Amino acid sequence: QKLDQEANQTLLRVLSRRGVCAAAASEEEERMPVLSSSPHAKYLVVFDPLDGSSNIDVNISIGTIFGVLKKPDDEPTSERDFMQKGSRLHAAGYVIYGSSTMFVITTGEGVHGFTYDPTVGEFLLSHENITVPEHGTTYSINEGNAGRWTDGVKRWNEWVKQEDAPSDRPYTHRYVGTLVADAHRTLLRGGIFAYPVDKKSPTGKLRLLYEANPFAFDPVAKARDVHLMTREKYEIHYNGKLGEFVGRVFAFQRGERVFTPHTHPDLFTGDTLIIPRGWD
Repeated sequence: QKLDQEANQTLLRVLSRRGVCAAAASEEEERMPVLSSSPHAKYLVVFDPLDGSSNIDVNISIGTIFGVLKKPDDEPTSERDFMQKGSRLHAAGYVIYGSSTMFVITTGEGVHGFTYDPTVGEFLLSHENITVPEHGTTYSINEGNAGRWTDGVKRWNEWVKQEDAPSDRPYTHRYVGTLVADAHRTLLRGGIFAYPVDKKSPTGKLRLLYEANPFAFDPVAKARDVHLMTREKYEIHYNGKLGEFVGRVFAFQRGERVFTPHTHPDLFTGDTLIIPRGWD
């Protein structure tokens, strides 16, 4: 959409002003835009300029997702420079545009939220040291894809909707369709966000570089220990298999568990299943 392109160009223009950003990787760009060849340009920025843009016309929250990497050497910038593990991010975050505009960022030492105050034209610290609650009561997944899910995901989806008071089930379903909005709610209120692989998208749909890795860089969820980028060959727009991402970053919280085919092969086959505590 036109607004996607406008957001993309605005970010590239702003990033090129200070001369510290060597290049960027954007969902809207087929190739890597080189922004500066200055020796002072030590950083690389990855971003989705306007996540959820299909929701613009119906006035639903949208956002911007970003991550900051250090340039690995002093050689001319190449796409290969972006192929770093998500744990090597120096900063990551997002901006959510909704009933208010909020900027959420981590540099690896806590997650903090700043809300825009239009009366002074500044972002003010409103959410200090955000931590995911021990246990949430909502789950977020696109159930329109249920017919294409693997058997393991289908079993989990049925389990999460069953009545069971001791484990606080059923969970309530909430799905906006904007990653930033769904993830933001999960970060503040807990619960589960899932966008698992399916038969139509066997490597997932969320982009690894500028959607999955930035959200996974969350010290509260201990997600810096999860190396999402472990392939020997990479592509700028590689989707990545995000079964582990959604489990470890949001469903895992501090009290949830992640069962994998390797640890519990009897439960399912072929993908990572997110299981809240209480399911034996």
